[in-house]
Amino acid sequence: MLNLSANNLRDLPPTIANLVNLTELNLSHNEFDDFNNLPEEMVDLTNLESINLSYNNFTQLPKVLLKLPKLRHLKINNNALTEKAQTQLQNLLPACSIEFLSVY
Repeated sequence: MLNLSANNLRDLPPTIANLVNLTELNLSHNEFDDFNNLPEEMVDLTNLESINLSYNNFTQLPKVLLKLPKLRHLKINNNALTEKAQTQLQNLLPACSIEFLSVY
């Protein structure tokens, strides 16, 4: 478990991908948004099962999340997700193997 919550982060270094055994990542209460997004290198986090992105500024789902094969828990509440993004999340739910979804 890596907890980087409440650090005013706007981005992550690509070297986050070196944490190949990481299973849980908490990025809540930061400054991530659609432009200050998650690095594409996160696709190498093939063991990541849970990510908390709540209380950021996303209006759409970060695409890299769709490429994480073991992702099971996604918390993305209290963002600025558009209705279209919420619908997209619901439609992609089975394809992404996401069991927990909290969107407000």
